[in-house]
Formats: sequence, C-alpha cells, structure tokens
Amino acid sequence: MMKIKKIGNSSVVLRSKFKMIVFNLFGGISIFLVLIALRVPSLINADQLLSPDEALMAYQVLDLYNGSPLFFYYDVTKYFGIFNGLAAFPFFWTLGVGGLAFKLPAVFFYTLYILSTYLLVKKIQPQAALIVVLLMTFPSVSVFGGNIINSGLALISLLGNLIFLSFLKIKETGGSKPLYTFLLGFFVGFAIYTYTYSIVYIGSIVILFILSSYSWGTLRANVSIKTIKSWFITQKGFLRKFVVLLDGIILFFIFVVLFSYTFGGFGIDIAGYSILQSNALHKPVGQLLVLVIFRFFLCRQDITDKLSSIKSLILSMDSLIRRSILISLLGFIIGILPRLLSIFSGETTRGGQGFDVDFVPTNLVYNFWQLIQILPDILGLRAPIAQLFDSEITSFHLVNSFLGIIIAFLISGAMISFLRPRWTEVKDIFKLKALSFNPAQFFLVLPILIFAALIVSQSDPSGRHLFPLHGVISICTAIYLVKVRCKSKTLFLFILTAWCTFSTIGTYQSHIANGAMRGFSIVEKPNPYFKLVQFCKEKEILNAYSDYSISSIGTFLSRGDIRIAEYTKNHWGSKLKEELAKVSNFSIIIAGNGGDLKVYQKYLDENLLSYSRSRVAGENDTGDFYYVFSNFQGEPKAIEQLRSLIIG
Repeated sequence: MMKIKKIGNSSVVLRSKFKMIVFNLFGGISIFLVLIALRVPSLINADQLLSPDEALMAYQVLDLYNGSPLFFYYDVTKYFGIFNGLAAFPFFWTLGVGGLAFKLPAVFFYTLYILSTYLLVKKIQPQAALIVVLLMTFPSVSVFGGNIINSGLALISLLGNLIFLSFLKIKETGGSKPLYTFLLGFFVGFAIYTYTYSIVYIGSIVILFILSSYSWGTLRANVSIKTIKSWFITQKGFLRKFVVLLDGIILFFIFVVLFSYTFGGFGIDIAGYSILQSNALHKPVGQLLVLVIFRFFLCRQDITDKLSSIKSLILSMDSLIRRSILISLLGFIIGILPRLLSIFSGETTRGGQGFDVDFVPTNLVYNFWQLIQILPDILGLRAPIAQLFDSEITSFHLVNSFLGIIIAFLISGAMISFLRPRWTEVKDIFKLKALSFNPAQFFLVLPILIFAALIVSQSDPSGRHLFPLHGVISICTAIYLVKVRCKSKTLFLFILTAWCTFSTIGTYQSHIANGAMRGFSIVEKPNPYFKLVQFCKEKEILNAYSDYSISSIGTFLSRGDIRIAEYTKNHWGSKLKEELAKVSNFSIIIAGNGGDLKVYQKYLDENLLSYSRSRVAGENDTGDFYYVFSNFQGEPKAIEQLRSLIIG
C-alpha cells in the first residue's frame, strides 16, 4: 500500500513539473513574440540600424562562423566575451547572415531574463510574479528600445538572476544537493567570462553569504582594527613584526593575482596619480614570486607550522562544506574556462579598465551627479516630463507627459514601500552587521554595489551600467502593485494600462526617431552601404581601408567577402588590420562628406605618381556618397603610409 502511495506521489510531482515546464515554455514564446511584434519596424531595418560597435562584434563572430581559428574575446575589449555573438549562429543558419540575425539573440536573452526574474519574484512575493513579467515586457525605451542592440546586457542580467537563484537553492537545501553548488560555481565563472561587470552580482551574493553566516556575528565582535593592532604589538622583536607585515603583503598580492586572472586586474588612482595597477596580468605573478622567495630565506622556521595549520583547518571542516567547495570550484573552472584558455594561449595579456577607481573627492562628486542625471533617462522619464515645459506641446505629447508623471509617482511609491520595512536591513548592510537572510536582500545589496562601483570608477558612469536597476525597479513596482490591487482593482488596472501605454509610446517614438516609421506606416530605409558593397564586389575590391563605421559595417554586410580595416593609427579592429597589412593590393574608401577626404586627396596628389578614383552614390539618392581610391602607383613607402594616414 505504501509502495502504491509513493508511486502516486511521484506521478503527481512529475505532472506538476511537466505543467510548470509547459507553462514557462509557452510564457517564454509569448514574451518573445510580443517583444518582436513591438519592434518589427526596426527589425525590418536591422541592417540599416546596425551600429559600428555591433558590426565590429558581428564580423568577428562571422569569421568564426566561416571557420576562422577559435578566439575568446573581441578585438575591442578583453573583459567582454563573445557568447552574445555565438548565440547568433542559429539565427545565421535559419535567417541568413545579416543585422536581423545578429540582433535577435538580444531579444532571446531578454526573454530569458524576464522568465528568470519571474522565478526569482516567486520566492519573494508569488502574487507579484506575473505582474513583473508584464512590467518587464513593456520596459523603458532606454532599457530595451525600438532599435535592439546585441550588447550582452540582457545576457549578463540573466546570468546574474541565475546566480541569485542558485544561491537561493543552496540556502534552501543547506548545500546538501551538489547540483546547485555546481551551478552556482558555473554561473559565476561563466558570468565573469561573459562580462566582468557581473562583479556586482557576484559581490552581492558574497556579501549576503558573509553577513548571513552563523559565524559572522562572532567574528565581527572579536576582530577589529584595535584587536589586530594589539596582536601585532605582542609580536616579539623587529624581525617578527617585519615578517608579519611581509605575510600581509604576500596575502594581498595573492588576492591581486587571483583577481587579475579572474576579472582582468584593477587600478587605484588618487587625483590622477596611480597608486596601484594590476592590468598587466603576468606582472604581479613575478612580484609575488620575488616576495615569496624573500620570505622563505628571511624566516623559514615557521612556514611548516603555517602550512600545517592550513591543513588542519581544511581537515576540521565539515565534509559537506568541503564537498560543496570542491564541487562549486569545479563548476567555476568550467564556467570561466574560455577566459583561462585565452590567457594561456596568449590572446589575453592585459585586463580592461573597468575596475580602475579614483577616490579623489571631486571625481566622486562628479560621478554621483552624473548618476543623478542619468537615472531619469534610464527610466524613460526625462524627455516626456521635459516636454511639459515646451510652449508648442501637442496633445499627443501632453498625454505622454501625463503618463510619465504617473510612472514617476508609481516608481517613487514602490521604492519607498519596498525600502520602508527593510530600512533596518539597509543600515545593517552598510554597517556590515549580521543579517537574517531573506531573498529580498538581493535587491537591497545589488543597487548599493552598482552605485558604489560607478561613483568610485575612474571613467564616467554610463546608462548601460544601470541596466540591472531596471529589473530591481520592476520587481519593487510589481510587489507594490499587489498592495494596490488589494485596495482597488480599478486603480491597479489603470496603472498597468498606463505603464504599458507609456512603454509602447516610447517604442513608437524610437521607431520614428530612427526613421523606421513615418506616421503609423513602416518604412524600409535605404541602406547607405548597399551600393558601396555592390560596387566593391563588382570591381573585385576584396581588401580596403576606411573609417571605423565603414570598416565594421561594410565588412559585416558584405558577409565577410570584403575585408575593410580602419585607416586610423588608433584602431579597434586590430586582427583585421594585421591581416590586411600582409596584403599588397588594397583600396581606400572615404565618405564623401567627411574631413578625411581632404587629407587623403592631398597626400595622394603630392606623394603618388598615379591612382584611380571612383565615386559611389548611396542607395535611392540618400545623399550618401563615397570615394574609392585604388591602383596606386609610386614609392612603396608612400603607398604603405595610406594604410594608417589618419591620426584619430
């Protein structure tokens, strides 16, 4: 009888899981189709709206698609992996190579980001889960606008949610299930490779893990600057004190080395003066080895004791903790393996500058003020509210501004409602006090880390760095709307309608602004590069140099048949430029309305014996035209200078 009951319970669980999978699959397809439907005008013009940065990534992964040697990072950066580009391969197979196929992965990842947020909200406030799906399906145009850009932001936000969900599962199961510890390690490692900005998500779970651990309260009470100072004073003799300081420096260098190889290094500046730089990955390793050797010869007697203490500490750990650490480490290594391979192969030798910080007060104040100015743009509120002060405002813009004010008050109320009962937790996080863990704390720590990182950053804050806040705001708003629905269903429906309408109007205005719509009609814009690519193919011009836009967009839209490198001394596409440097027969392509034409025309007339020049007009009399210079005759050195004539 018991056996029959167990079988019956198992079948119920399987049916429940099957229903959940079907529901999520159907929901994901529905979200994907809605996102596509609202962006059809821009997707029809995907080739025309392809940005140079997108095209740079696109033509490099196209090389990989066509069978070029494997690489792990784009030329332009070493802190942003190529997975967002690799995700375009299925779309290349089904739709053909083009802007549309490269942009669609962004919609796919954003869909998965919404679904992962739905699963996360179910852990916090189940009644708000479906509401957050609706809110995120109709986002601010600044977050996910009409012109989709495959920048990897939705992908890293998805991975951030998966990190949170894995961490939450470990908390729920007490780490007893190896799968969740493996997944946490894997998602952390893969997120670092995908985009090192994932440090804000990883930092969030590290902080929550520490503050919610059982031993943190005791450790915090017993360890302080005062106790460390007292312990240091008790060390006998100058040599012993020096060895303690040296051990501290070695530990710091071990951290620097691990951080550099994992995230790509960092730099600390004060008022423009560099205090510490570790962007050269292998340099700290050599410095660490020197310190270790010096430490060994200086005082080797206690090294065996220290190693024995470490061994005893590991052996004294609970077997479950040891197993969890090893499994998560295995997952982490597998996840971050592309980055490690790029380092071992020599592709990556330096980190980026994303972790360079400057603590000078003027920089902190400036970055803080920039964030205050950027935030309304991210929410899509600045332009609609600013239109209220326009003396020639139309009724359409007046309605949009009215909706913007409603959204502004809604978000403000939602944030206050979310923070008010958790204000003690916020203060405890700042004071690093022990916490009683709950899932909502993810969305307290994450914004704090984002703002802190951007304020201390050496570079100016950018709107793309605030992308994760869109999810936080949507979650807080969804939870708030549950309370609104309990008080008034009419008001609840009105607010949802206002939110969706405001987002749809923003998307529509985006289509109008980029020329994909005129009135309520979809317009297929002429492609300014179509005739140029066609001309090069007809004249068998396979290798050329041009500016950044023509180089990246032209190379991709030609499906890689025409290789166009940059003719500037400072360039982004280094691999392509190195390849073309080996080719003797090349052409120069210059936009007819730019200042580069005068520079090249003067140089050609003064330094070459002869050359040919062709004028290529843009498609459908768009006003775009280009000059193509080729068949150069003259001194080899003079011809060689044409490859990098522009200083920019």
